[in-house]
Amino acid sequence: MFHRPEVRDIDINVCVDDLLGPLGYADRKAVEPAIMEQILSEAERCQPEMRGRAVYAIMEFRPLDGMNAIEVNGRTIEDQTLLASLDGARSLAVAVCTVGPGIDEIIDDHFGQSDFLRGMIADVAGNRAAEDVAEQCAALICADARKQNLFSAKRISPGYGTWDVSGQRAVFSLLDASPIGVSLNKQCMMQPKKSVSFVVTLTESEPHEEIRHPCLGCGFKNCAYRRK
Repeated sequence: MFHRPEVRDIDINVCVDDLLGPLGYADRKAVEPAIMEQILSEAERCQPEMRGRAVYAIMEFRPLDGMNAIEVNGRTIEDQTLLASLDGARSLAVAVCTVGPGIDEIIDDHFGQSDFLRGMIADVAGNRAAEDVAEQCAALICADARKQNLFSAKRISPGYGTWDVSGQRAVFSLLDASPIGVSLNKQCMMQPKKSVSFVVTLTESEPHEEIRHPCLGCGFKNCAYRRK
């Protein structure tokens, strides 16, 4: 079974405090007033240049006899990391999310002018916004899956953990991301840059813990990017 892809506009929900950890600050008290002023002004500038969009679809898959591969919607997938994640699953959801090209232009402009602080602030803002859109998209997938009596067990992304970035080829072979303006280049990098792709494993039985975003399943406890 293949469900027609859903395209959603998603409001970005990122506050200034979400930027501080990746910028090296424990909280607002640790930030010098002059630096905080730049963080606030740059965050305000970046916000209207980002538009959250997502496309996703839920798909059933079939193991191919005699092959270390699966068939999904008429396509043969041989990505071993993806296959390993599907152990015990009945279906999978594939998603691509983005905040658009505007933030890329701001970042490039800052670094091109050697304004490294504002460039870093804009870069972190873009990263946080893209991940926020991905988290909201994952929640939509979870809700849709529950309507089909399915549970979300894992969320994995190419380029994170043990899944090599080349896994993007499997994602983009299963899902057309052009409706939200995202493409994949020969190096398996997405354009716009502030985009996130992922696969959610769906099972018929309730898992021990639903994983809504990768931080919940990551052992790197001191990461500045960790979502609470």
